[in-house]
Amino acid sequence: MTRLDHTGRFAMLRGNLLEMPPGRSLDVACGAGTLWVTLDNDLRDIVLTPGEGMRVTRGQRALVHALDDAVLELREPAAP
Repeated sequence: MTRLDHTGRFAMLRGNLLEMPPGRSLDVACGAGTLWVTLDNDLRDIVLTPGEGMRVTRGQRALVHALDDAVLELREPAAP
């Protein structure tokens, strides 16, 4: 498993597992392929396909697994 420490676009091969940067809120999106997002203390299975996204809140540990070759997009949330 790789721990990310910055935002950007990340190519993920099928089976790759990434840990989101801790300590800040992030917008997570799927640019290609299929991503499975797991959040600590959350029983949901979150599957993102191209164009779909979600917000991971500060202090929430998140793991992203590529179900096939995919592109993960991480951004700082836009200011309100």
